[in-house]
Amino acid sequence: MAPKPPNTPCASRPPRRSPNSPGANNAPRARSKVSRKPRGGLRCSAAATGPKQHLALPTFNLCPLQGLSYQLICMAMFANDMFKTSLMNPILISLRFLSAITAFLLSSTTSAQSFDWSLLQGEWAESTKNQFGCRPDNLHHRFEVSADKKSIVFKLDRKWRIGTGKEVERYAATIKKVGPNALVISYGPELGEMSAEMKEWELRFIGPGTYRWRSTSWPEGKYNTVIGVKCGP
Repeated sequence: MAPKPPNTPCASRPPRRSPNSPGANNAPRARSKVSRKPRGGLRCSAAATGPKQHLALPTFNLCPLQGLSYQLICMAMFANDMFKTSLMNPILISLRFLSAITAFLLSSTTSAQSFDWSLLQGEWAESTKNQFGCRPDNLHHRFEVSADKKSIVFKLDRKWRIGTGKEVERYAATIKKVGPNALVISYGPELGEMSAEMKEWELRFIGPGTYRWRSTSWPEGKYNTVIGVKCGP
C-alpha cells in the first residue's frame, strides 16, 4: 500500500492591515470591483521567513492539500483536462466549418433563385404584330411591387376597357413564384372572371427592357406574340 502523503499545513503569514482600515492613509486602496475571471487555486509556496518550498501549479482547486504525491496527481488531472479540451476543439472547428459551408450553399441557392426587382422599373408598353410598342397611342403602364414582394400592381397611363366592358386604370396580381428573371403572377378580381389558363401567367424578362408572356398551363418555352418593351425611366 502506498504511503499516505504528508498533510503539511500552509505556513502562517503575519497579519496585515486592511488597506481600508482606519489609519491606513498611505496604503493602496482596495479595488472597488471584484474580478470575475476564474483563477486557478494556488497553494502556499513558502512562509515569509520559513524555508523555501516547491511552487505548486494551478490545479483549479482540485487538490487543496500539499505534498509531492498530491502535486503529481493534480498535474496529471490538469493535463487530462487540457487533453480533453484539445480533443473538443477540432470537433467545434469542424462543426463551425460545416455550418459556414451550409450557410454559403443556402445563400448561393437563394441568390440563384432570386429576382432582380430593378428590372421592373420604368415606363412600359406592349407590342403586338411587330408594331412599335412605345408609340403615343398605345397603352403604357408601370409596375408597382408591394413592400413584402407578394403582389404587383399594373398602373396604366389612361383608362383601359377590359373584356367585361369595365374601364380600369390599374389592376393587381398576386406574385405566386419568383425565379431568375421571371415572375409567376395570378390576376386579381379587377379583370373579372377568367379561366385558369388566362389567370396565371409567367412574366419573363429576356433582356434589359424586354419581357415575354407565357400561360403556366402551356408547355415550357411556349410564349405568346406580345412583347413588352421599356419606353422610359
